[in-house]
Amino acid sequence: MNHRHLFRQCREMNGHSFTAFLRQLKQRYGRLILLIDNAPWHTSTPVKIYLNENRSWLRVIYFPTNAPEMNPVEECWRQMKNDVVGSTFHPTFQQLKNTLTTYLRTKRYKHNLLKYLRQ
Repeated sequence: MNHRHLFRQCREMNGHSFTAFLRQLKQRYGRLILLIDNAPWHTSTPVKIYLNENRSWLRVIYFPTNAPEMNPVEECWRQMKNDVVGSTFHPTFQQLKNTLTTYLRTKRYKHNLLKYLRQ
């Protein structure tokens, strides 16, 4: 497995865009256990249908509601906010988007995942 991040930028985040992302995950990785939060696009009807139809290769575990300390992605957001949004002026939205894209493609987070899974 390569260690590149797989992320996509969407004009609108909803159940349909998330299921499209899940299809990309399947194509790239095959079988998965996916840990996600309870964002509306993760729990929408199209996603529930997709998850039910794809149980053979995809298992989803939801983080507890209102427990950001248990979600390692929250730490990634915090770091990105501090490194990109909080410390630099971006004159245009496109420049901010380009900076965020570069950051997400190159940043390697070092989490102690057991810390999150033990809670």
